[in-house]
Amino acid sequence: MKNKPNIVAIIGAYPDIGKGIFAGSLCYLLQESGFSVSPLKFDGYINYSSGTMNPYHGEGSSKYNEEEVFVLYDGYEGDADSGYYERFTHNIFSNRSNMTNGRLFSIIHDMENENKLKHGQIFTYRYIRKIVSDWILEEAKNSDVTVMEIGGTIGDKESEILFDTLNLLKSQQKIAVYTIMISPYFVHTESAGLEMSYRSKITRQAFERSWRLGLMPNAIVFRVPKNLQIPRNDLDLIGSDTGLQDEKDVYLDPDFDNIYELPKYMHDQSLDKNILKYFGLNKLFVRKTGRLEKYMQGMKSAKKELLLGVFGKTVSDDSFVSLREAVDHAGIIQNTKVKIIWLDDSQDYKQDLLGIDALIIGEGLEYVQQKIDALTYARENSIHN
Repeated sequence: MKNKPNIVAIIGAYPDIGKGIFAGSLCYLLQESGFSVSPLKFDGYINYSSGTMNPYHGEGSSKYNEEEVFVLYDGYEGDADSGYYERFTHNIFSNRSNMTNGRLFSIIHDMENENKLKHGQIFTYRYIRKIVSDWILEEAKNSDVTVMEIGGTIGDKESEILFDTLNLLKSQQKIAVYTIMISPYFVHTESAGLEMSYRSKITRQAFERSWRLGLMPNAIVFRVPKNLQIPRNDLDLIGSDTGLQDEKDVYLDPDFDNIYELPKYMHDQSLDKNILKYFGLNKLFVRKTGRLEKYMQGMKSAKKELLLGVFGKTVSDDSFVSLREAVDHAGIIQNTKVKIIWLDDSQDYKQDLLGIDALIIGEGLEYVQQKIDALTYARENSIHN
């Protein structure tokens, strides 16, 4: 095995920008190229597990904005990104694929209680950085490429220890790092002459913050609305303004109706090839048969349709990502396209129950009586699936 692990660090210039789906897509592409891949995620918050981190986003958010807790094989409660990693790679992951500042402090606490720290005062950079370094090197040593998603936004104080550790490992020539910055592409339509113009200040400022933290982005990926046409010259200009080594290393990540369309779009832009070239792996590049391409074909060719109701306390695409994905995959096997209707007792769900073909009662120990009522009504009105 190589002595120097290859790390793709994925950082965000803006919160909730889709780094997890992008990371999973990149893992899939690298796998399809014949390489072994390990996804890792670091969250700088004090929470022990990423699945408990602020499930509600934004002031005044409704319960429909609650995000999924994805339980890994060993019982660790990850967030929705852990589910994306497993679905894109078809690999099973453990708590070792996730790290938070809360877990780091817990490790220090355990080491102190076990008398493994015999030097008196516990210094943040001496011990915490050592734990992070060991985690990265241990998890990356058995893969050709490690895709590391850094949670939060560039410049967050909570993640500085990870940036510092990556810089240290890089300066010690223990790892090779390719940094991808994901940023929003804001379009302004009210400029002089009603012409479309971009606003790249967030991108340029985030690029500079990343540079000052020691991780100069090798590439910028813009999140854009679906079907938005952006002249290549505009992207090159942004690449030049920010200071990219190669101004052509600017890519697009559109809002697809189906997230599994993203890997092919990234491949068509040669992002995976450029990453492999950076690590000196391009000569080994062998494209495999596209698993996701077959999945997409199956979804588009489904002949039958089924209307499925899902009833629970916090039912939405965000809180039941894995259930929705499982239903879609099962539907393809049955040559069926499944449409989901989210139901709870804040609405007149009984009328909706009469029009569905099947019903799933969401998991969880809360909201029990309401679930029983919905199930009883469905049974008494001849909804037996």
